[in-house]
Amino acid sequence: MKQPLLIIFLGVLGVLVFGLAQPATAQTSFTTQSQQKREVRNSLKEAKKVESAYSESHLDVSAYNFRKGESGRKLKKKKKRDQMPISEDGSAVIKPKVFSKKNALARVKKS
Repeated sequence: MKQPLLIIFLGVLGVLVFGLAQPATAQTSFTTQSQQKREVRNSLKEAKKVESAYSESHLDVSAYNFRKGESGRKLKKKKKRDQMPISEDGSAVIKPKVFSKKNALARVKKS
């Protein structure tokens, strides 16, 4: 007799808990693309007005990309000095130009 009463009690309790529970919509809400763009524009304007010492931290808004479909964090641009290959003696390696641009156009037209 105790077993069926316990099952019925737990069943009723489960129905009440799941039936009365509201869906969790914590920080999500539907916004259109135009609303989102407007909010981003306004927040960037407000961020420009505020003077802060956070230009080199995660709070710097200029380090983020707000375009749809792109990653949120902007990539650091590599300096040309870092991209340039350096020989063992410390001088910059310059690749020789095999063909000039003028000759390349003439060669393409002939063939």
